[in-house]
Amino acid sequence: PLACAAAVLVNLMTCYVLFGQFVVSGVTSTAILAAGYLFSAVIVTFYMASYPSIAGAGSWIELSPQAPSWLWVAWHAGFPLFAIAFVASEKRKARTRLAAWQFRPALLYATAALVASVAIGSGLLLYSEQLPPLIAGHNYGASVVTGVGLGTLAVNFVALGLIVVRLRAHTLLQ
Repeated sequence: PLACAAAVLVNLMTCYVLFGQFVVSGVTSTAILAAGYLFSAVIVTFYMASYPSIAGAGSWIELSPQAPSWLWVAWHAGFPLFAIAFVASEKRKARTRLAAWQFRPALLYATAALVASVAIGSGLLLYSEQLPPLIAGHNYGASVVTGVGLGTLAVNFVALGLIVVRLRAHTLLQ
């Protein structure tokens, strides 16, 4: 629980700093990356809530034992997808309309990330028993057989490859 709480806090702080940078600069890729950090913070919160020992025994909803697995996948595949979108928009250097402060677009990106993460998190908490099981006891083989584990790994490697090859760390944010 402490590691997840730290992940939520660090993601929210990073999100705040990046949205602040977007408000000043208007660079769309910064808002996309900030939205990715917000998405990650919310999904980690759902991940923590999926454990009975954290949420409390007899919590308000009976959760599937597969919920934490699917939320972990959403967390570890969702953020790299935002990173891929960041790379795509960073190469174009798209900017929003240059106004003194970019609050409205920042709110739109934040709202979109928040709605997506709450929808995905809620859906996985409530309906994960209808998805294929990823873990049986201490056997993680089902995540490989279903392709979910390899797909998550592939998304992470694609994001890493794009960041390293296409961006090459020309700016501090990259």
